[in-house]
Amino acid sequence: MKCENVYCIYNSEEICIIADEDLELDIQGKCTSCIYVDIESDELRRLKEKQLKAD
Repeated sequence: MKCENVYCIYNSEEICIIADEDLELDIQGKCTSCIYVDIESDELRRLKEKQLKAD
C-alpha cells in the first residue's frame, strides 16, 4: 500500500511495509499502526537551518 507519511517507521520509499492483511485504517483513513520516528528537537532545528540555507 502506498504511504505518504514519511515520519512513520513503516514507510519505505513511500510504500507501507506492513502486510495488507495486518493494516487497519481509522475512520479518517489514517493507519492505526503508525509509529512516528523520534527526532530530537536539536536535530530537527539543525536540519531546518540546513534546509533554509540550501534554498
